Amino acid sequence: LPPDLMHDVLEGAIPHVLRHILQGLLRSGVIRHSDLDRIRTFVFGAHDKKNKPEEVVKSFLNGQSAYKGTASQKWCLFRFFSFFFADIVPKQNEHWEVYLLLRSIADITFADKIPHDHLAYLQDEIRFFLSSFAALYPGAIIPKLHFLIHYPRLISELGPLKQYWCMRYEAKHQYMKTIAQRNQNFRNICKSIAERHQLLQSFEFSNLEVDRGIQTKRSRQLKLEDLCSYMRKVVSPGIPVWEVGSAEVENLVFKKFDVVILEKQQLPLFGQIRRLYIYCGSLFLLVDVLMTVRFDRHRWSYVVDNTDEQKLVQPFNLPSPQVLDLYFGAELMLRPEIMIVE
Repeated sequence: LPPDLMHDVLEGAIPHVLRHILQGLLRSGVIRHSDLDRIRTFVFGAHDKKNKPEEVVKSFLNGQSAYKGTASQKWCLFRFFSFFFADIVPKQNEHWEVYLLLRSIADITFADKIPHDHLAYLQDEIRFFLSSFAALYPGAIIPKLHFLIHYPRLISELGPLKQYWCMRYEAKHQYMKTIAQRNQNFRNICKSIAERHQLLQSFEFSNLEVDRGIQTKRSRQLKLEDLCSYMRKVVSPGIPVWEVGSAEVENLVFKKFDVVILEKQQLPLFGQIRRLYIYCGSLFLLVDVLMTVRFDRHRWSYVVDNTDEQKLVQPFNLPSPQVLDLYFGAELMLRPEIMIVE
């Protein structure tokens, strides 16, 4: 059977490993307990703030309680862990290296597409991670960390493991659990939940639109002379062009100053949205091309810089539909699918 990344990694490995890393950093004096407030005060971007993680409390660090929060919040905590503490943790710190190794493993295992030649690298990273973790934290290996050993073989046999995780099931199941708790009546609870669920489904299907088109906000019609030079080459006289503040296309929301991926290479090419146009029922994005300076392994982010180059692109021509937030004016927090170069 395929493993479940949500329960094995997000609910199991990640909180367990982060607890020991934080304990090690605190014991060695690299960080102080007051530094944990950085998690609470960090300003997340628009696309990440909905999964803002819970605070790390002392009972969690002491092993007396589990880390509170959903799987998505734990994933957010893990991804942004480097932004919280990288500036106060010295490079080559042994505890930090354990985090970076697990981060490398997660970026491959959580990717939607995994080239076969990445599996040997993944196997080596897992072995190195487990040996480093066991050496630093004796007796701390748990079964869910051991499961990582089998991931390269399972990916080879079954494909990317993300397609088998329980995240969507748990999201659906959350409604049922909420209804059961709110009812406070467990007589024929299955019938109660089924009826409430069918009523909800009926309501949602009554408003279902198969083709919603493009949903926009803050739109205004432009004259031909108000268009950028790139857009003028596309439009025909007499057909209206609209500029919008944000647009939603097939559940993907694009806004000004969002960052999109223009090319997936060894160093990906990014673009920051400056204008959004609607023309003939299609969305066009005018982006400022961001030069990728380097990949900062210690912070696990891409460092970018502004250029004078602009491009006009359409969302469905982009190599990845993901939209990113720019942090500290020059850093992009990675998602697994960005790391994988096919």
